[in-house]
Amino acid sequence: MVEVSANGKGTFVNKSPVQSVSLEQLYLAYRKAKSDVYFERTQPMAEAFCAYEGNLHQNLEALRNKLIAPEPNWPRSKSFIGTFGYIPKGLKTPVAKATSKAEPHFSLSDPDQAWEALLRKSKPNKPIVEFRPVAHLTVDMYIVCALWLNIVGHKYDACLEECARGTRLRRFRSTAHGKSKVGDFHRQAPGSFQPYFAAYREWREQGLKAIRRELSEGRKVVALTMDLTAFYHNIDANFLVNETFLKKARFRSKNGASLSKHDGEFTKQLIIAFETWASQLPNFDKAGPVGVPVGPSAPRVIANVLLVEFDRLIQKNLSPVYYGRYVDDIFLVLSDKDAFKSAESVLSHLVRRIKPLQYNEDRSELQLDLAYAGKSKLLFKTEKQRVFLLSGGVGEDLLDTIESKIDVVSSEWRLLPDLDDLDRSPAARVLT
Repeated sequence: MVEVSANGKGTFVNKSPVQSVSLEQLYLAYRKAKSDVYFERTQPMAEAFCAYEGNLHQNLEALRNKLIAPEPNWPRSKSFIGTFGYIPKGLKTPVAKATSKAEPHFSLSDPDQAWEALLRKSKPNKPIVEFRPVAHLTVDMYIVCALWLNIVGHKYDACLEECARGTRLRRFRSTAHGKSKVGDFHRQAPGSFQPYFAAYREWREQGLKAIRRELSEGRKVVALTMDLTAFYHNIDANFLVNETFLKKARFRSKNGASLSKHDGEFTKQLIIAFETWASQLPNFDKAGPVGVPVGPSAPRVIANVLLVEFDRLIQKNLSPVYYGRYVDDIFLVLSDKDAFKSAESVLSHLVRRIKPLQYNEDRSELQLDLAYAGKSKLLFKTEKQRVFLLSGGVGEDLLDTIESKIDVVSSEWRLLPDLDDLDRSPAARVLT
């Protein structure tokens, strides 16, 4: 157990923060964990869940005993937490050497032939493959993540504004007589999160509609898309129990306290477990941000809520025509009163109005320094920023181009299902 003080620090004491957890709560957490992992393409855990379910009651009883132990050691146990794997992230192709003579454009439709031609042309350089580390946790740890969402995480999610579109938890509709605009968390739902494909579509299409509406009424706009570099891997999750963050996020639990004692203790244990997981990575650096694992449910809420102050500063200080954030993917539309002449002038305007947002020394990237973020490194790379100054009918013609650029920049787009598979699968055609 962890005693959380006012400054956000934690120290272990001999008592479990989840000593009152029941088997019913663990069954609900298991149900959500199973669904969450099924819909996460980076988590090949089907066989592990089948084996676990073969002896489900006994496995959950054993898990409960570990959680309610007087001095629980699961946050520091690598065998309890699990390991990691890698998935392809990208491919950096070598730049062909410039030649003095003009050459005709040459294109190959066959991807294998095009790849071979690229290799021949770029010799002696070779392509560089980039990989992303992802979590391969134990079933027990996936259940702990879902349990944290059921007990604590949904309170963090409730702090987010409507502009945060991605990885939002399933909730009931808020009642008209209720004090909160946010509905209650749906604990009985099979999975934790709202369908991601619908949320992604709304995030993108509502921004495009806002642009089209402004242009049709004769107004100029600036559209900006960008995302954070290696977002999950550069998060310091200790911000969750930081009092500055809790105030900025306007965090409230049902009893009116900023963060209840047991909520804080369970959260701190989860943070330690993620630090234990990250310590196994080959590039682990204790001096820098430890990061959170890609794949499990709890880190998705943690990453999402980290930017809650950034959302509010954007809406308060920029008065945007549209602002939407899909986890770390930003889509911002501003009115243009002929003040913007270049991408540099647009980004400089953001830096002036959003105080935590600053250029680095060589102005190659924007750095977001939130007061509560600890060791987190929140960087917007210039190469991932797209700025469009739009006006008139020509601006409307560019909307399809903007849509394609959003997809290129967005991390979530790479995880959407491949619709071409529907044409090749007879069963899928019948279902659709």
